[in-house]
Amino acid sequence: MQSMSEMRAASDDEHGSDAPSAFPVAALDGPNTEREGCPPCGIKRLGLGILRGTDLKTLKSALACHKTLMKLIGVIGGQRPDEEFLALAEEVGRLIAQRGSAVICGGLSGVMEAACKGAKEAGGLTVGVIPTIDKADANPYVDVVIATGLGTARNVVIVRSADAIIAIDGSFGTLSEISHAFEQGKKVVSLGSWDMRKMEIPGDLFYVAESPAEAVEIAMMNSDDPGDNSISF
Repeated sequence: MQSMSEMRAASDDEHGSDAPSAFPVAALDGPNTEREGCPPCGIKRLGLGILRGTDLKTLKSALACHKTLMKLIGVIGGQRPDEEFLALAEEVGRLIAQRGSAVICGGLSGVMEAACKGAKEAGGLTVGVIPTIDKADANPYVDVVIATGLGTARNVVIVRSADAIIAIDGSFGTLSEISHAFEQGKKVVSLGSWDMRKMEIPGDLFYVAESPAEAVEIAMMNSDDPGDNSISF
């Protein structure tokens, strides 16, 4: 079996020592691809691509820069909501996609499906963290299905993965996700969901929005790393 150094030497012999190096990269495509301080790396599309003539230091810098561009906005809520909440969820998903971010949710029906539908219709990416082990259980608008087999414990996975949470309608399952978000220092925006203002939640962790546009705007403004804002219960 060839060692790594022998493989590199063979490659140099075949292509010449001055041949540009090639690295497989997962790249992002979205309205926010240009970013201040981002190197001219040519990363434009989501998928497997090849960067040639790029040194490793520049490649690492480029990937680190673009890694921050795709935010995951969690959309949580009920499986059997009224039509008005389905419309709100669909609009939220569409606006998230238009902002160059991805929707992450529980991957099933109701608010989750409506949010995914809106995101897909706007050309966005959707991630569904489902409670079962069968990927076929996900709604038809989920791009990436994560089949956990964890039941309701998958709520923690959704909240932990999201950069911010938008809650629409929902019952006790949604309330548990909101609680987990507070515990982890994640921002929660309520759009017709639980009103936690009487619970003395710090103002930088809980917001009430009056429209999908306001909910998405708040979530996008507050979707950085939570740092040490977590709450102990």
